[in-house]
Amino acid sequence: MSGSHQLSARTSIQALLEIWRKIKISYQCTDLCPRPLRTTIRLPWYIPGFCVNGKMQVFYSIQNKLPEKNADSEVLTKIMNHSLTVASLTLKEQKESRSLEKQLIDIREKRMALKEKSTALMTEVLSIVDELRFQKEPKEEKLKKIFKHVKRETDTTFMLQNIFQRLIHASRVNWVEDPKLREAVIKAGKDLHNF
Repeated sequence: MSGSHQLSARTSIQALLEIWRKIKISYQCTDLCPRPLRTTIRLPWYIPGFCVNGKMQVFYSIQNKLPEKNADSEVLTKIMNHSLTVASLTLKEQKESRSLEKQLIDIREKRMALKEKSTALMTEVLSIVDELRFQKEPKEEKLKKIFKHVKRETDTTFMLQNIFQRLIHASRVNWVEDPKLREAVIKAGKDLHNF
């Protein structure tokens, strides 16, 4: 804010306060409340109603004061004109900020689309690099890797089958009488290391 704008705002606020003093609309909550008001978190339910009533009285008396042709009404009209220009500037700035927010959202959406495309391209490039590297390896190394993978899987399966068999035997369930359980135990008993 510029210095002259601050001065005019201060003088208009001081003038408004002086007019309010002249109007003499004052309400005291201490007269209305049975106990003195303190700064507390909870206020009685009727205090906001009295405050709204007081504001309505202030604005009603300002409205009655405007048609009069005196210094007070001129100051009030200046204050109203100033507040209207400030409100219109605020609305204009809000519209501009909304349009900028909309542009920002559009830019973010475009950025996300580009990010998705770039990740898709990177995964494609990495898969092509893996294929090329796999093609360059000699066939013996490929077979060794495949055999190592199969060996690891068979060891894991064999261990799981042993655990399953021990669970069946430890539970003392008669697995011979139940056909589904018997079939599962027989399948689990096959030796995978002969593969």
